[in-house]
Amino acid sequence: MAKGKVYSKAEEVVSYRPKPTLSLDAKDLPAIKDWKVGKSYKIEVTAKMVSMSEGNEYDYEDEDRAKQPMRARFQITSAKEYK
Repeated sequence: MAKGKVYSKAEEVVSYRPKPTLSLDAKDLPAIKDWKVGKSYKIEVTAKMVSMSEGNEYDYEDEDRAKQPMRARFQITSAKEYK
């Protein structure tokens, strides 16, 4: 059996919120054909906000919504390489 860290009940569990992602294909942003996985690139996007909500989708049990962030969903209308 592998040894691991033993947590006491007194230790607070830190929640994890994944970073937002953006998916584009070569029709949206032709420059990606020449890009390499693992490298960072700057892109400029124009986006239309299509919805807004209050609360955290990763913690449905939390009833104190006043402490939860605002969330917005966007539709990407254009994207280009930022130079």
